[in-house]
Amino acid sequence: MATLVVAAAALTTAIAGTVSAPTHAATAPLDGSTLSIRVAHTRIEAGDTTLIRGDLHVRGGQDSSGRTVTLEARAQGATSFTPVGTSVSGALGGVALEVAPTVSTRYRWTYAGDAATRPSRSGVARVRIVVDQHHPRRVMTSLSVRAAHRVVDADGSVLVRGRLRTHGIGLRHRTVSLMSRQIGARTAWQVMDQRLTDAFGAVQFQVRPTARSAYRLRFDGTPVFRPSHSGVVRIAVRPVVTAVATPRWIDPGATATVSGVASLAGQPLAGTTVDLVARPTGRHGSRQVVASGLTAADGSVTLTDTPVVSTVYRLVVRHSAGVPPGASPAVRVKVCTGCGSGTMVS
Repeated sequence: MATLVVAAAALTTAIAGTVSAPTHAATAPLDGSTLSIRVAHTRIEAGDTTLIRGDLHVRGGQDSSGRTVTLEARAQGATSFTPVGTSVSGALGGVALEVAPTVSTRYRWTYAGDAATRPSRSGVARVRIVVDQHHPRRVMTSLSVRAAHRVVDADGSVLVRGRLRTHGIGLRHRTVSLMSRQIGARTAWQVMDQRLTDAFGAVQFQVRPTARSAYRLRFDGTPVFRPSHSGVVRIAVRPVVTAVATPRWIDPGATATVSGVASLAGQPLAGTTVDLVARPTGRHGSRQVVASGLTAADGSVTLTDTPVVSTVYRLVVRHSAGVPPGASPAVRVKVCTGCGSGTMVS
């Protein structure tokens, strides 16, 4: 009987504890993240630079792009890592930062996470500073560069190609850096990308300049091959030109007005000569300048013509120093008797 009483008391306590236990809303688990790290050149001379790369991957189907990742460094003799820069992850989660250590240094990437993602940290990569490796016996190299086009549209891209050679023979599987700077901005050369040469020593990069830019290629050399760099190619960006014709229907000999705005690198193109180029509808080979004018401070321009037949017009920015030519989309003005009054006569 004593055993039954004790068991009943224990059961009562368990039920009471179950009923009185507070309930907590379930917290959604955070998605995990991972970071990798790699170094373009693990051994460099003092004063040289190298590129620290990494890849951020967020689990759970989240987008890995647009996230700020911090590069931390611990120089030789230091006891802890300190932040030295940040990089925003690209479309595939890639991050990169150029460094120029003066002593051998260890690096790692750190991601702080957010409300839906756990923080993460990469492994550690080491960059060693070595004594001047230049040696008179190292083999000479040469590096060429060329651009597929010297002028691109505002939203266009172009290939920059090069070939790394030694004594006329292509050097395969060597790292070549693409360097860039905006013309006129007085900025230093920046490493934009790095690629390996193919079996023939060739390498190519796709670039999307937003303003007039200069590009060159650089090979940092190896213990066997001497470093080299290419010449410079300059790529300009065409201005953006809009055009609107008013009215769209006129009588023969009436005035047609074509207005538009010209801009370059997102800024109004002021004081630039713009031509109004016309051709009769259906005659694709015949074009002529029927009016010209200068753009205003806001890049706008308005030009007129008195066509006697239906005509297609474009506003064309003339080539000038630092400004390549650019044309608007075509606009059409229909000419017919009675069009202007609303009563068309065939």
